[in-house]
Amino acid sequence: PTPTAAAELLTMSGSRLSDRIHYLATRLQDLTLSYLQQQQQALDYQTARLVSPAQRLKMQQQQQQHLAQKLMAGMQGSLAARRSRLNDAVSALRMHAPASRIRLLAQKTEYFQSALQQAISRNFSEFDKKVEQLQRSIKMLGPATTLDRGYAIVFDHQGKIITSPANVESGDALDLRVAQGLIKATAE
Repeated sequence: PTPTAAAELLTMSGSRLSDRIHYLATRLQDLTLSYLQQQQQALDYQTARLVSPAQRLKMQQQQQQHLAQKLMAGMQGSLAARRSRLNDAVSALRMHAPASRIRLLAQKTEYFQSALQQAISRNFSEFDKKVEQLQRSIKMLGPATTLDRGYAIVFDHQGKIITSPANVESGDALDLRVAQGLIKATAE
């Protein structure tokens, strides 16, 4: 009815609109913050599940050493048992002096020596195969293969591996190890 009344209607409508915009902006900010927190939690969970390449390599090396020791102990035990049998045969030969018995025992001794050498050769061959297989496994699971797939290992200025963004501050010098070399970087 009057210009003043019209201004009052527009002002009330404008303040309600401003309140609505403020409410929607606050709601949008809350939803965005909640989404970012959920994504950070998911990232933290996945990061915690990762095993560093250095740790994986160390485990593979320990397993290889254990298998090598086990194989060597088995071979030494087998060798000792065969030597014992050979010594028993030699003792029996000395006790029974007839020439034919000596020839027979000499033939057995040669047979056991040949069998022992073949067994040792087989054991070493199996050991070599196991070592080669472990080396292939270590190479396949090692950090170099991971780097070849496009990953990088991040080190701080002291050469320690960085496993979390929380361990880095803005301006820190970083070294990124990639398959083809080293990249120098600065954290922001």
